[in-house]
Amino acid sequence: MRVLPVLACLLTTLVCPAEDLRVLSWNVQEGANRFDQGPEKVLEVIKASGANLVLMQESYDIAGDRPKLGPWLASQLGWQAHQRLAQVS
Repeated sequence: MRVLPVLACLLTTLVCPAEDLRVLSWNVQEGANRFDQGPEKVLEVIKASGANLVLMQESYDIAGDRPKLGPWLASQLGWQAHQRLAQVS
């Protein structure tokens, strides 16, 4: 059952009109750690996209002393984040 994506969309439509809703779904490949300045590049792409809702896969720990990619991005954007703690099999 795919309740979470539907719920996320419904909650987002309460915040902004449907015609303004922009959704970005992205597999960031291992927290973007495989790329030079990966997290910063992900942040710039999200800003440029104009997305209101971002769904990410593989938003692992960022190399260094920062938290997981999703919460770090949310803090940089002034957004909220939900990070799933366990892998679903």
